[in-house]
Amino acid sequence: MAQFHLGIRSGFSAPYYTHYSEGKDLNGVKVESRYSSSAIVGIHGGAFGLYEVPIVDEFSLEGEGGVQFSRLGGSVAGVTTSLYYMQFPMRANAVYKLGELGSAGPASILASIGPQIGIGLGGSMNQYTVEWGEGGMNRLNVDLSFHLGMRFSRIPLQGTVFYELGLTSYGGSKHESNTLNNVGLSVAYLFF
Repeated sequence: MAQFHLGIRSGFSAPYYTHYSEGKDLNGVKVESRYSSSAIVGIHGGAFGLYEVPIVDEFSLEGEGGVQFSRLGGSVAGVTTSLYYMQFPMRANAVYKLGELGSAGPASILASIGPQIGIGLGGSMNQYTVEWGEGGMNRLNVDLSFHLGMRFSRIPLQGTVFYELGLTSYGGSKHESNTLNNVGLSVAYLFF
């Protein structure tokens, strides 16, 4: 029988951005530039809901949606970019039940994939406030997130490692792209 669960999640991450630009030098030769920033300390926290549909006794599929606050950005040449987003993750989870795991009780492994839409709330580049919109940074951020983790039923906790691949540019001219990426660890408490 299908079940609905609510949960809260928080964690730490190492967000960074990838820069790509292209243009021509003074001789008309195409020039490309590509680099990744250094990671900064990122955080996230929020709430989510799961709709679980059992397929067989040991395997189920879930639809997950939620809302979370996140700090993203990166650092290059002494300039640290910190961007704060309200994110709306939407993921499909595949869950395989492992059975009893000692005192932790029934355990499962899970793999998730799905898009995540973020709305920029604020940010800074060193001591300067980020400007959003025309002539500033793009407030909308879209990424594709991948999660792998374990869930325990007796103590209703879930731990995942994740990677978020940026799909949209947060700023720059029409000849450059700056995408936000993130790798981290997340811990969730589920209200069964």
